[in-house]
Amino acid sequence: MKSYKQLLVLIVLFLFISSSTIMAQESEGKSYEMVEITYIQPKIGSEKMLEKGIMEHNKIYHNDGLVKGHLDLILTGNEAGWYVWVMGSCMYTDLDDRQSEESHGYDWTSKISPHVKKYGRTELWRLNEDLSFSFNDTPPNYETVWFVDIKRGKTNEFIEFMAKMKVAYQKKGDSEYNVYFNQFNDNDGRDAAITWLFNHWINFDRNRDNLKSTYESIYGKGSWEKAMDKWYSITNHVQSQVWKIGMD
Repeated sequence: MKSYKQLLVLIVLFLFISSSTIMAQESEGKSYEMVEITYIQPKIGSEKMLEKGIMEHNKIYHNDGLVKGHLDLILTGNEAGWYVWVMGSCMYTDLDDRQSEESHGYDWTSKISPHVKKYGRTELWRLNEDLSFSFNDTPPNYETVWFVDIKRGKTNEFIEFMAKMKVAYQKKGDSEYNVYFNQFNDNDGRDAAITWLFNHWINFDRNRDNLKSTYESIYGKGSWEKAMDKWYSITNHVQSQVWKIGMD
């Protein structure tokens, strides 16, 4: 009887290991979207020359595919006036095939660096497709970006919160957003990023309060206040900005 129990344990353990291996292989083979962003502060008076240099550089080295690049401009907040150079979408594997030829570095150094006052942070942000919602293929003009500081140990609750919000936004049907997670946390309050896309500033003058009624139509009366209580219990603070997309 003891030998039978030992055999049964070994079989269960074997099945568990096999299942875990298959899941890991499937996870490794699954594609995903990730972007690399680099903050660039221009020299005063050199903004247009910086845009021109990056536009020319991107046409040669970052025009399509996994290394496609574009330039955004931060319009609000204490980083207003900074540019954000975005490359991707890509995966980690693609980073091993970065442009390494000498001409690539020389082109950046000669066309762009003379107009740069300071380079800021470089980060990798991975899109969570399960939490994101998109219904329009037209490239937007702007995006509102929230960088969210998630309280320690509350990431799973944040994911659950955003999953419920996605359902409400889908039902509301007039806004779309993406949820990203910072791949290398620098303990600076930039754990997750939520981006809302829009084309016209008039959107901020329209009545957008009906998200509450939409949310409560799904989850019940009083659920919005509970959701807001949950938000404050799982986050420390939010840095909010508006970016102009595609300056190049």
